[in-house]
Amino acid sequence: MDIARGDFLLQINGKKIRDVLDYRFVVQSEELTIEILKPTNEIWELEIEKDADEDLGIIFEQPLLSAKRKCCNKCIFCFIDQQPRGLRPSLYVKDDDVRLSFLHGNYVTLTNLSRAEITRIAQFHLSPLRISVHAADVELRKKMMGCAKAENLFNSLEILANAGISMHFQVVLCKEINDGEHLDYTIRKLSAQKGAESLAIVPAGRTAFASEKIKPFTAHDAEKIITQIEEHRAVFRKKLKKNFVFAADEWYIMANNPLPNFSQYEDFPQLDNGVGLIKFFEESFLRAAKESGDEKILHVSNNGGSENFFRAANKNNDENFFHTSKQLADKNYLHISNNSTRENCLHISNNSTKENSLHVSNKTVEENCLHASNNISRNVDLTHRDNSSKEGENANARVGIITGFAAEKFMHELTKNFENVSVFPIKNNFFGESITVSGLLVGADIIEQMCACNDENSHAKKIIADEISRAKKIIDDEISHAKKNDADEISHAKKNHGCDIFFVPENAFCDGIMLDGTSIETLCEVFGVPVEIGSAHGDEFFRQLRRVSAEKTAKTRTYNEFN
Repeated sequence: MDIARGDFLLQINGKKIRDVLDYRFVVQSEELTIEILKPTNEIWELEIEKDADEDLGIIFEQPLLSAKRKCCNKCIFCFIDQQPRGLRPSLYVKDDDVRLSFLHGNYVTLTNLSRAEITRIAQFHLSPLRISVHAADVELRKKMMGCAKAENLFNSLEILANAGISMHFQVVLCKEINDGEHLDYTIRKLSAQKGAESLAIVPAGRTAFASEKIKPFTAHDAEKIITQIEEHRAVFRKKLKKNFVFAADEWYIMANNPLPNFSQYEDFPQLDNGVGLIKFFEESFLRAAKESGDEKILHVSNNGGSENFFRAANKNNDENFFHTSKQLADKNYLHISNNSTRENCLHISNNSTKENSLHVSNKTVEENCLHASNNISRNVDLTHRDNSSKEGENANARVGIITGFAAEKFMHELTKNFENVSVFPIKNNFFGESITVSGLLVGADIIEQMCACNDENSHAKKIIADEISRAKKIIDDEISHAKKNDADEISHAKKNHGCDIFFVPENAFCDGIMLDGTSIETLCEVFGVPVEIGSAHGDEFFRQLRRVSAEKTAKTRTYNEFN
């Protein structure tokens, strides 16, 4: 096509290209006249004929073809403002770009757009869009977001809705601020909004560095919020023929309540917001188990949800599930599809609300590895769930799953019929103990807690004594080398808790590094055994577990032997 690296796009069909929206709109034509500026300052004009839905395949240095719009809000609950100092600069970047809402599923506030810009967005019919509301009372919204332009919400929504754009909303709930009657009003107001598709209610993340304005929710609070949301859902099921409003999984975990059945999440419209993420992962995991013929795994069912799902799936030849799976699998992890390349993908943490998530540049690899927070506790007692059993030589490999406390119970139940699998929940000292999701785990906490070993451990003492006795029998010129090897072996045994391999959650990594800079290679080196990134897709994670748990090992170590 005679377009090369370093060329500059001037216009297409006589239209100057302002950004990626202009580009995507104009390249839908079957006949294109493209003007490019060559590095030699020559202007070339290219005539191209193609199918209407065919992309040109051009990769741009700036994926948006213009600067990313920054956030102009000062939200009282902003997660980025609650991070410790000293992390890599990209983690402190706040974007609020409506183009990323369409392209990647980010939530945006619309506060940094003029009426003319909103109208331009409407003309492109970008649908769906994901919009952060927080409060339908515009005065309260302005107060929470620290921005006078927050009052433009419903005028903007009207323009978008009249253009036929569908919208998904979110509310980040703050205790004693936008909950209670304010939440009731917000739910009712948004449910009546033209173009409204769904609404997610998520708890405000609260780190150890949070403002005192953000109070923690209790289990009793979570129970009340779930009940409040369900009362609205009962009305909407009759009025709208759908649930419309959804509570994030965190509320059910906080209240120690069972999650709704799979069907209650409908087409999972708020999966990126942590709504139904656990249930979708479970069903995908069990689907893979069913297809593998591993029937014993299928007995793991949460309140009949999985069993009911399999009956429904069989009745419908599984078409509905595969359709949903195909729709959601990539969207959940924010990889843009359709006429795009992976190089242009913006990898974003999906652990909490997109507006407040940690934006990690996919071009940044920092040198710093372990930024240890000042409040990291020493001498942490590691709680674990152990499904392993002691076996002899050449037993199946012993697998350790590292996760946050929020997913510990779920992961234990999901894997309890696997032999030799242990679940290790990690307390988040880096961001604060109230942060329990796996996506915000950091290497410093994993290493700190997994490497903790009680000096009174009798079995470890026995190993040391045996190794010393064996060393005495070695001739003098080999003693030094033997002691070094023995020390390394004992050290690794303490750190890996008898496991032959570990899985760490995929959503805690971006480009192979965690939020504090820890790499997967560092974890492997510390534990002395392989460490793999466990897939965020349930079906793939099942296949990973099945593969490694079936591998044979000559080691006979178990968790209990070293703890």
